[in-house]
Amino acid sequence: MSNSGNRLMKLAASCNQLNQRDFPYDFVLYYYPVASEKESFSGTTQSMRKAVCDDLRGVTIDTKDAEDTVAKTVNELKQDMNLSKISNSKYLGLLAENAHGCYAGILATTSNSHGSYVSYADVLATVIHAKSLWVSLNTKYQNPSDSQKTLLRLQAIAAELDAKNPD
Repeated sequence: MSNSGNRLMKLAASCNQLNQRDFPYDFVLYYYPVASEKESFSGTTQSMRKAVCDDLRGVTIDTKDAEDTVAKTVNELKQDMNLSKISNSKYLGLLAENAHGCYAGILATTSNSHGSYVSYADVLATVIHAKSLWVSLNTKYQNPSDSQKTLLRLQAIAAELDAKNPD
């Protein structure tokens, strides 16, 4: 992840997926921007999270229904799947926000030895102990309902992070 300006803290996937020669379909990445490594936010945890979410909100598309946005974007990406082996991605914007952080979505066409498929990532942006932390929950896209379940799983991860890292 260093080429993206981020430092990977942890990658988690099931053992059976890690034993395959292709990169796993379902995995979780915990990372932070390298530029923020020596920085600390000031203020309350909630005010720091609001600032991070406001920044993320500034680069999002306006969407009221995350599932519809995901479905429409998948249809767009499916048209390009046979044209290129290079991943194309579509940022879905801010999908949700709660006391634990904010959540954005990304769809991408991805290729492996089994062919092309659409991958879906929900990304959590939060602040823990005055430091920026990002968590990406990545899955193989199935349908809008499953994408909503992925978002709920990421919200549970965020709540668990808060429980394990009190101020």
